[in-house]
Formats: sequence, structure tokens, C-alpha cells
Amino acid sequence: MDLPRRTATWYCAREGETLSYMARRTSPKPSDERGIGSADPAAQSLDLQVYSDRLLAAASDDARLERAYADYIQAALDAPLWSAECPDGVRIPWRLAKQATAHPSLHHALGSPGIYLFGDEEGVILYLGMATTTLWKRLRGRYVAGPRAQCQLAADYASDLLAAGNITGFPEQIRAWYRRAYKGSTVRLEGALSFAQHGVEGIWVTVLPIADTASIHPLERALIHAANAWNHHKGYQPQLNKQHVRKDPESKRIVKVDGPVPPV
Repeated sequence: MDLPRRTATWYCAREGETLSYMARRTSPKPSDERGIGSADPAAQSLDLQVYSDRLLAAASDDARLERAYADYIQAALDAPLWSAECPDGVRIPWRLAKQATAHPSLHHALGSPGIYLFGDEEGVILYLGMATTTLWKRLRGRYVAGPRAQCQLAADYASDLLAAGNITGFPEQIRAWYRRAYKGSTVRLEGALSFAQHGVEGIWVTVLPIADTASIHPLERALIHAANAWNHHKGYQPQLNKQHVRKDPESKRIVKVDGPVPPV
């Protein structure tokens, strides 16, 4: 049964305005559980650890995991973007990621291993990955910090990338550096291209802290399928993660595969 949506109010001092979001409650919450739906407005934050635990508990059941993932993503999308003035948001604009890791609201989550998801301003989930060290170390090194981070590359060369429609929009010296550094792989440049095509200034990341590092990779594989199924249901394009899923040509549904993805 589709439960009613409830409105909560968020205040953002920097903007000087009231922000509203609609929080969908999918199950009753105990009175002492933090998270969306809490009776205490000061505690109306999305508890990432609670959602991590729910996803882990559902990981062995595809249908259950898809429901748990949909609940998590909808809650994250319904809440505001994170900022120091709006610290209850969990979608972190990539340019604020360094600030977020030092903030009490996300310091623990970003300092833990776990799963990370990138999305765009329209709410399309673009990529899902994992970190077995700390999430911040992974995000900092590959995506959000430094001149060769994917988001920074997308921002620096957005107009050329959009004009070219492919990674030839990067200068040859950038492409050559990546060929040398990653044995000819263009995966990171393709990721930067996607961020540019989806509007890099609207790109955000959210994280799921997971203490048990042995469970992270199995959950990542399962979530790639669940996340692509969610994108398909919403009419969005598949994520950049293509290694464990493909679209069935008859049913058009996203299905799991073992090993390399066969051509479609």
C-alpha cells in the first residue's frame, strides 16, 4: 500500500528561506530511531547508517533490495542538498565535499568505508562505487579534489566535451596522461564526460557507511542491479556501471549477468 507523504520543513540560514521536502515513510519508526519522520524537527535527518543496515539486510533478496534502495534514494532526493547551513541533507554537491568531510554531520560517514552514489540535479543516479578504506579518500582521489579529478575535469572542459559529444573534447595532453596512467583505460574520462553532459555544477554524491568491509563488494554488485532497475523504472538511462548488468532485449528489463556483459 502506498503510504501518505508527510511534509517537513527545513531552514537554511544562508539562503534565508524555508525549504520544504516531502518525506515518504515506508514503515513505522521506533520513537528512539533518528531519521525522516521523527517527531522532533531537530532530529529530522536522514540516518545513513539505518539505510545502510536495511540495504545490507536485503542484499540477498533482489525484490526486497530494490524496494529498500528505492526507499533510500527517494528519501535522499526528498531532502535538501547538504551545506553547512543545511547539514541534514545527505546529497553533497561535489564542490562542497571537502567541507562536508570536516563537518560533524558527515564526518563519520565520509571517514568510514562503504558505498557512494553520484547523481545529477534532476535526480538521475549516474554511478555507484565502493571504498574499502574511507569514502573520503576514494572520493578525494578520483572524483572531487585536484586538477585531474573527474568532476574538476568535467567543469574545466565542459563546453568542449558537450560540443564533441565524446572524450575527444579533452585536450590531447589530458587523454595522453590518462592513457599512460591507466594502461589505456578511458573509464575515468568517460565518467568525467558523463558528469559534464549531466550538468557538472549540479552533480552531487551521497554515501552509505559500512563498517564490515567484507560485505561491501557483494552489496555493491547487488546494488548496481537494483539501481539500474530503479533508473529503468523511472525512464532514466542506465548508470555508468555496466559490468554486472545488461538490458534484456525482449522484456527491456535490467538483468544481472555474471562475468563480462555480452553485447546487446
